[in-house]
Amino acid sequence: MERAYPIIMFLFAGGLLIYAGLVGLGNPGMIRRFYAARPKNVSRYTRKFAVVLALTAAAPLMSGVVGLVTDMNSQPMPAVAVLIVGFVVMLIVGIRVTKIRDEL
Repeated sequence: MERAYPIIMFLFAGGLLIYAGLVGLGNPGMIRRFYAARPKNVSRYTRKFAVVLALTAAAPLMSGVVGLVTDMNSQPMPAVAVLIVGFVVMLIVGIRVTKIRDEL
């Protein structure tokens, strides 16, 4: 049970990456409440959504790596801090990446 946190984070990141891959194939039916978005170009929207999902998956992946390196029993806060900060940073990066792609 010493490595439960990193394993759970790796599985969560893998699940997000699989979901991003399935959405990125151009299947808008996998996006909840897709009807509310009403995009002009459906395939472009699904690819952007998949990019943001893939970037978001980096946060639990980084947290899992930190959890492997540190002792989670005595110091769990570094891994949790990386997870929280990683989510915020990756979502900001995802928003900027999708805006840049809009300009192209």
